[in-house]
Amino acid sequence: MLTNTEIISSWITEQLEVGKTDDELDGKVFYEDDNVYTIKKTRRKNMFDLKCAFGGAVNLNTLKGKYEPIEEEM
Repeated sequence: MLTNTEIISSWITEQLEVGKTDDELDGKVFYEDDNVYTIKKTRRKNMFDLKCAFGGAVNLNTLKGKYEPIEEEM
């Protein structure tokens, strides 16, 4: 079974092979449960850093009812 890093690396390779640029891939975010993986381009062409935040994601769907204004009936 592939690790998340290996899956993301394969995806990046595939995107580069179909002509995507480093700028187009920079900042792409992947997630699994509440773990977030962000790819950041480096100074070297076709080389990326992978930033991981384990347990760092907050599901916006859980916050929508709390912070969205309640519509008043007229």
